[in-house]
Amino acid sequence: MKVRLDTMLQEEKVLFEDIKGIDTSRWKLFSKLQSFFTKAWDSYWYFAILFVIAAAFMLFRRTVYGVATVGVIMALFWIFCEDILAGLLPFLLMAIMTVQNYKNLGIYFRDAWVVGLLAVALIVHLIIYAKPIRLGRSFVGLACVSIACALGGLGSITCEEYCNPTALYYTYGLGVGMLAMYVLFKSHVVYGRGPSPLKRLGRVLYVAGLFMAYAIYLFYYLREGVFDEGFAIPFISYRNYAATILLITMTIPCYYCIRSNVHILSILFMYFAIIMTGSRSGLFFGAVLLLGCIAYLFKYNKKKRRIYFMVLMIGAIPFVILCFVLVEALFADKPAEPIATVGTDWLLEPMECRPDFAFSDEDFARFTRWYLAVCEKRELLGSTNHLLYICRKRT
Repeated sequence: MKVRLDTMLQEEKVLFEDIKGIDTSRWKLFSKLQSFFTKAWDSYWYFAILFVIAAAFMLFRRTVYGVATVGVIMALFWIFCEDILAGLLPFLLMAIMTVQNYKNLGIYFRDAWVVGLLAVALIVHLIIYAKPIRLGRSFVGLACVSIACALGGLGSITCEEYCNPTALYYTYGLGVGMLAMYVLFKSHVVYGRGPSPLKRLGRVLYVAGLFMAYAIYLFYYLREGVFDEGFAIPFISYRNYAATILLITMTIPCYYCIRSNVHILSILFMYFAIIMTGSRSGLFFGAVLLLGCIAYLFKYNKKKRRIYFMVLMIGAIPFVILCFVLVEALFADKPAEPIATVGTDWLLEPMECRPDFAFSDEDFARFTRWYLAVCEKRELLGSTNHLLYICRKRT
C-alpha cells in the first residue's frame, strides 16, 4: 500500500512539472511577443508600415479588407503592448479609410467581427495590464456632450434618419465613443518609458494628417476626367470631415520644423489638401493656421525666416485665387443670375495716395479704357485689393 502511494505521488509530481514547463514556455513566448510589439511601438517603422498598408488598400479600393487588416493589427498591439496609445493610430486610419465609401458605410458591417475581436483584445489588455480608472477633469464635460449627441435630434428627425449608419457613426462615435476613449487613455497611457505620451500623440496625429491628405489627393487621382472641362473643385461628401482632421493635425509638423525644415513640406501637403476638399471654412481656417505656423517659426527659428516667408507666399496664392471662386459659390443656390466679378481699384488706390496725383481728361479716358479691358480678367483679380460681384435677381 505504501509503495503504491509513493508511486502515485511521484507520477503527480512529474505531471505537475510537465504542466509547469508548458506554462513557462508559453509565458516566454508571450514575453517575446510583448518585447517585439513594444519595440515596434517605440520605432518609426510602426508608423511607416501602418501608413503603407492602409494607403495600399485605399489605392486599390479594397478598404473593407483594409479596415479588417488594420483592425487585427490594432488588436495585436492592445494584447501585447502595455501602452494602450499604440492602438490609436490604427483606429484613426480605419476611420479615415471609411471615407472611400462615405455614402454607404453599411458596407463595413462585413467587418463586424473585427469589433468583437477588438472588444476581446481590449478586455485582455485591461486584465493583463490592470490599472485604476481615472476620470480626469474633462469627464463631466465630455459626458454632457455625449448625452447631447445621443438625444439632440429626438423629436425633430425620423427613426429611419436616426438609425442610418452614417448618423449612428457620428452620434455615438463622436459622443459615447469619445468619452470611452478619453477614460481609457486617461487610465492606461504609459508614462516613464520611452517618448512621453505627448510626443507619441504628436507622431500619431502627424501620420493621421498625412494619411487624410493622401486620401484627398487619391480622390482626384481615382476620379478620371475631373478637370477635363476646366478647374473646378468637385463636391466631396466628406469634405468637412476631412477638413476637420487636417485642421487638427496641420500644426503638428510645425513643431518638428524647429529640428528640420523638411517638415515644411508636410505643412504645405496638408494645407493644399484642405483647399482641395472644397470646404469654405477649411479654406479660411487653413490660411489662419498656416499664418500661425509661420509666425511660430519666425519666432523660434530666426535663421530660416526667408524660407518661411516663401512658404507663406506659396500658401497665399491658392487662398487668393479661390477666395473669389468661393464668393461666387455663395450665390450659386440663391435666386441670382451672375453677371460679372471685377476688380475695383487696381493701381488707382496707391496712386491716389500721392499728394501730386492728378488725371487730365485725356489720361483719365486712357485709364478708363485700360480698366475696362482688364477688370474682368480672372488671372489678374488677385492683384486688386477689392472685388465687386455683380448679379441680377431672378424673378
